[in-house]
Amino acid sequence: MNQLNDSQFEILREMALRNLKFLVVGGWAVNLHGAHRPTKDLDIWVSESRTDMNALEESLTFSGIAWDAAALCCQELHGPKNIARIGPPVDVDIVSQLNGLVFEDSLDRLEWFIVDGLRLPVICKNHLIITKSKSEGQKHLDDVHALRS
Repeated sequence: MNQLNDSQFEILREMALRNLKFLVVGGWAVNLHGAHRPTKDLDIWVSESRTDMNALEESLTFSGIAWDAAALCCQELHGPKNIARIGPPVDVDIVSQLNGLVFEDSLDRLEWFIVDGLRLPVICKNHLIITKSKSEGQKHLDDVHALRS
């Protein structure tokens, strides 16, 4: 199993402290649901509400991300790709939309996992399969196959 780096841990901790509506998705979710594969980055799906965007900006800033970079991340979530990438050494991708899913529906079906002492909301396995099956790339198809096995 992969381990969170210090920056990832701090971001998740700050998000939880602020009651931000978010879900862990991507490779970390695949691993937590039992289909182990290496992943370097952490993918987080966040609510697009104004309250949650403010909480996200605070979470990023309090976890050590520069204020202007945190503000830019929130702006990018409303851009054409709906993704904000925080590169190495942090390695976090934050998205505001996932293929084939509605955030509130997935939030209602979340599953809780403890990772490095943090209680994290994780996308449910069925919704993870749905979004992975609608995504492009062999990695996503491999994840779907592993999750169904």
